[in-house]
Amino acid sequence: MQLQEKSLNKKVWNKMAQEWAVGIPIIRPSKMEVALYEECLQKIIHKRGDKIKALLLGATPELRDLLAKYKIKTTLADINPNMIKAMGELLEYSDGKEDVVIANWLKIPSKSNEFDVVLCDHGIHHIFFEEWGNFFKEIKRLSKNGGYVLNSVVTVEEAEKLDLEQIVDVYRNNIFTLENRWYYAYRFCCGLKDIENKRFYKNLAEMNLQLRNFLKQGKISQKEFNFLELPFAISEFKFVMPTKEEVDEISAKYFKIKSVNVSFAHPMLTCHKIYFGQFEK
Repeated sequence: MQLQEKSLNKKVWNKMAQEWAVGIPIIRPSKMEVALYEECLQKIIHKRGDKIKALLLGATPELRDLLAKYKIKTTLADINPNMIKAMGELLEYSDGKEDVVIANWLKIPSKSNEFDVVLCDHGIHHIFFEEWGNFFKEIKRLSKNGGYVLNSVVTVEEAEKLDLEQIVDVYRNNIFTLENRWYYAYRFCCGLKDIENKRFYKNLAEMNLQLRNFLKQGKISQKEFNFLELPFAISEFKFVMPTKEEVDEISAKYFKIKSVNVSFAHPMLTCHKIYFGQFEK
């Protein structure tokens, strides 16, 4: 099951689209990450020709535009029609006329051996970790022999967690951007103890809850609260964030890992990894 399968609230997804347009890391791929996707896509086109068929899991505008740039026939699969509609408003190059399938990614109603490449940008984090094997089985079924996968994940890094007092102190004593806010939200949620205890499920709403308590207690000002509070839509979701070792292990069971690409454009993005792999049947 997908974690957000029951979360089809139109208001949330419209809000998500508004926040997406701001361009905050973790919500949308950075320019550097899009460049990494494009580099891998060019390799696929070189190997398989320019008449390939792509399956895009989710409605990421940047990837829809990238596929449109190369005139690749694309099928878009997502469980939420509100998400598809909201993200369609942010397209720059694509005409938004991909073949659309409304479906759970664990059971997509498309025929086997259909696609040359499957792309998923941070979408797997919305699937229970126990179901990741079934997710990879399904996209392997849909892929042609020798087909490729581009799967972006966020992993738990070997760093100590920060508590809210530490984050507020950093904010007060340093130049603090919106991108920094996401980095420190990540450090608030994830750390070494999570690796030890294999606690994969993260809810960013906890940071907002503590911020509200700090505001009520007078520990932070309204201005500080307004800046540090995470956007509504992204804080509504739970995320699966395993370790890189866990992702490597389960990925290798289903496809040959050709490369793991990391963007170093911002500290937050170093935990974002784009797995480029190839299915062998």
